[in-house]
Amino acid sequence: MRVKRRKKEKTKTKKRSLVEIAIVCSMLLVALPGIAAEQNVQVAVNAPAQVEGTFDATIDVDRIMDFNSGQFDLSFNSRVVNVTDVKDGEINGEAVPIFMWGFVDTETVRVLVSMPMGVYVSGSGCLAEVEFETKGRSGDKSNLDISSGLLVDIEAKEIEAVWYGGEIRISGEVEEPAPMPTIAPEETPLEEATPAVKPTATPTTDGKPTSKPKSSGFEAILAIAVMSGIAYTLLRKR
Repeated sequence: MRVKRRKKEKTKTKKRSLVEIAIVCSMLLVALPGIAAEQNVQVAVNAPAQVEGTFDATIDVDRIMDFNSGQFDLSFNSRVVNVTDVKDGEINGEAVPIFMWGFVDTETVRVLVSMPMGVYVSGSGCLAEVEFETKGRSGDKSNLDISSGLLVDIEAKEIEAVWYGGEIRISGEVEEPAPMPTIAPEETPLEEATPAVKPTATPTTDGKPTSKPKSSGFEAILAIAVMSGIAYTLLRKR
């Protein structure tokens, strides 16, 4: 009887151990994706929430290993801000030189960074520092979206990373557009009535006034012709 009891107890113990192992394995399977995600390098746009004038945004990188080179695209609202310059980054106290940068379109810049050949750096810091100028009005917002990111180690292998964008807002209260001025119609002054010129009346033989006729141009021409004829006749007599 004692032997049977011992066998049963051993069997129960084995079953218990198997169940515990299964539970632990299940917990590990659930936790592993999260652990892997935490181990991935994180890259994020770090910019002030409120901006004005000119300001800088850094492309921060956290816990990168054996980094040698990389690239990314940074997009923005060109009506609110514009990129004016891109400067070298710094990781663990070492400079990360800008290899080249330029506009892909009016709202996107592409940045390439590279350590010297055969050189790598590990740690945390920033890949680049992007200089902006504000163009919009107070209260305007713009996303700073990062895309097409690629990080490469000293062996030319891709470094897995998670990329995060940012957002900025031009400081100050939102300015309401000024109301359009109302232009009152100009009042046109009434012209003063010009009194009609009355014709000069001359008495007639029957005592009734009559209008004095105006001399026409034809009568003046006739008078000149008559005078010319008289002068011609006098000259001939002489």
